Amino acid sequence: MNIEHKPICLDLISNQSNVRMRITSEANRAIYLSKLIRIYTKFDSRLVKLLRLFRIFSKTCNIDKPDFGTLHPIVYHLMIIHFLQQLDPPILPCLHEYLFGIDHVPLTLNESQYAEFFRRSIEYSRRWKSSNSSNVEQLFLQFLSYYLRRFHSKQFLVSIQTRMPIVKIDKNWHGRKLLVEDPIDIKRNLCQTMQATRSIVYFREIFTAALNYFGRKQTTKTDEDRVEIPIIESSCALHNSYEIFYEKLPVNVFRETNIRQDRIREIYKRIFANEMSPCLMKVDEDDERKQSIVFVDLSNQINELFLSFSVDDYSHRRAIRTKKVIYSQNRRK
Repeated sequence: MNIEHKPICLDLISNQSNVRMRITSEANRAIYLSKLIRIYTKFDSRLVKLLRLFRIFSKTCNIDKPDFGTLHPIVYHLMIIHFLQQLDPPILPCLHEYLFGIDHVPLTLNESQYAEFFRRSIEYSRRWKSSNSSNVEQLFLQFLSYYLRRFHSKQFLVSIQTRMPIVKIDKNWHGRKLLVEDPIDIKRNLCQTMQATRSIVYFREIFTAALNYFGRKQTTKTDEDRVEIPIIESSCALHNSYEIFYEKLPVNVFRETNIRQDRIREIYKRIFANEMSPCLMKVDEDDERKQSIVFVDLSNQINELFLSFSVDDYSHRRAIRTKKVIYSQNRRK
């Protein structure tokens, strides 16, 4: 039993198949996240192949073990989805931006909204068709290139809710480290397990080595002639073989280190106004509004009670309180 994990979970290992299992309770966030990823796989069949390919790659290179300072496998799923959304033309849409509009993303949904959100997303998957014809092999190499060369990890974080760049400074998340936003709880960073400098360096070295190895023409070698692959910089042709959506934004968006999210949202809406879809779902603000009304009413009642106290009532209550204090002191003696 793992009591350090939240919520508490039970880790199991099958000796025959060496399969690791984790049993948790009340993990609604994980259930919603798994269902969201499963819905994204309905939009394009290449996503499933990429997820499986990178799952084997991360397991082979030992970069999928959060207990040892690397990332959880589901983080790579979100990184792949984000990359496919940022391609121009995109392979996957941003469901949150499509349903709630650019003015409300990123956002955390209430549990009462997920049924309608998933239903509309599945309906949208039947109509979606991407004009991007890149094959899985090209996408795998471009994915590695994107996070090594094109993604601005110092300024932005990985989010699958919108194609609009999400800045770190508004969340008080700083540093050059790669940060992945939890689409179910946007206040949660899914890269917390990879904090050590050695883990980050190892992560980038694996990506670089894989890109240099798979990004060039391969030659067959026998076991006797097999040698270590030298570190050679990939050709610029690979890095320029794909276009990124948010690079259409003005250069000052990437140069201003203290730029705020509202400013980026204004620029995004002004440039891509014709490509935005109307808001199909409304943000559920009833609970917050009710809580605020109750809080205001309660505070007003408390103020009225205090104001209704006369001087005599206050003096009488103070005298009673003093007598109680004296009585308790005498009783202790």
